[in-house]
Amino acid sequence: MVNPAWTLDRPDRDLADDVARQKKAYNEANKIEARNGNPYPSLAEYVLGERGEVAFARLLDLEYRPEVGVFPPWDFGLVNVKARKPYVGFRPDLIILPHAPPGGVYALMIPDEDRVRYELFGWIYGWDGKDRKYWKEVAQNGRPAFFVPIRRLERDWIRLREWATTDPPA
Repeated sequence: MVNPAWTLDRPDRDLADDVARQKKAYNEANKIEARNGNPYPSLAEYVLGERGEVAFARLLDLEYRPEVGVFPPWDFGLVNVKARKPYVGFRPDLIILPHAPPGGVYALMIPDEDRVRYELFGWIYGWDGKDRKYWKEVAQNGRPAFFVPIRRLERDWIRLREWATTDPPA
């Protein structure tokens, strides 16, 4: 099965990059650390995430509504989009942080080297992704998290869109 993918055009890249710059500046000015404990991620990390969210929205025909200074647990409906860059020789796992809510789903977007074309590799229910078998005490950045292998991700795109259009509880 081929993964659905989206190639971001120049306006979408510019939009995502601008939002990434705004979020980084806001978080630094307000001394807000990343949820993963990383004091201040690089602009490239913000761009990776924002472009992943724009590509996800375009793939599933959703509205991309960026918010700076607002930290909801979900990006679209009950879906949290995780973008991870590939490394030479392997594709990365989907990372779910210990404090992340288990009640929705987590989707993995992986870009090409230029971070222009993003592939949707799959998704997993939060409660399944937070299974102890995926727990790693020492992650590459030294912080523990759940590392879900790509082969364990769901590929039901219709169900994913349903989750992405479900309003989170108030």
